[in-house]
Amino acid sequence: MIKRMVIMIIGLVVVFGGVFGWHAFVSSMIAKSMASRRPPPAPGKLGVGILVNSRGGRNDEARGEVSGPGLGPPPRSPPH
Repeated sequence: MIKRMVIMIIGLVVVFGGVFGWHAFVSSMIAKSMASRRPPPAPGKLGVGILVNSRGGRNDEARGEVSGPGLGPPPRSPPH
């Protein structure tokens, strides 16, 4: 009877130790990863009135250079 109890206690220590040890390991790896991340860039570094699309190019709509019916700048009057 005592032998079974000792085996059960050893088994429980191994199982619960593994569960809580794994949780502590994962938490420490997440903390290490978060600590090594760079901070996000500060807003406003690109300039006023300029948007950058996801490919890194400038977005023409932000500068008012959109063409099409009713979307472009107003037509210029002919010179006198």
